[in-house]
Amino acid sequence: GMHYRQLSRGSFHGCGIVNDGSARCWGYSGTGATTVPGGSWLAIGEGDQFSCGLRPNGNLVCWGGAMAATPVPAGGFKALSVGEEHACAIRDSGELACWGSNAHGQATPPAGRFVHVSASYTQTCAVRDDGSRTCWGGTP
Repeated sequence: GMHYRQLSRGSFHGCGIVNDGSARCWGYSGTGATTVPGGSWLAIGEGDQFSCGLRPNGNLVCWGGAMAATPVPAGGFKALSVGEEHACAIRDSGELACWGSNAHGQATPPAGRFVHVSASYTQTCAVRDDGSRTCWGGTP
């Protein structure tokens, strides 16, 4: 049967990556957030009414809502986290790139190299390669 290797949830919908690398999304689909492009995925995250995914080749793709029209950063990425109205990803170099709403400064990441990133409602937090943690944006 179908086995999920990653499950995640947004405000109104959820997504999962199944064992063959393809993805399924469910829930509110009025903005197209559950209409997943075909192909394989390393990671998927859900925001308010959109989803973003990370391809095995390091490319980022977003779909649904206004974020679908927001250009995603180009280049090779290895990790992705999606907040309410923004998203951040870690480049192969370890540097961060964020896009989407920056109303609280949540999409303006600090310089440096990072190993983990977590985007939330109006804030983003990340762990540097030396193990220290930093957050930016509004209150969590």
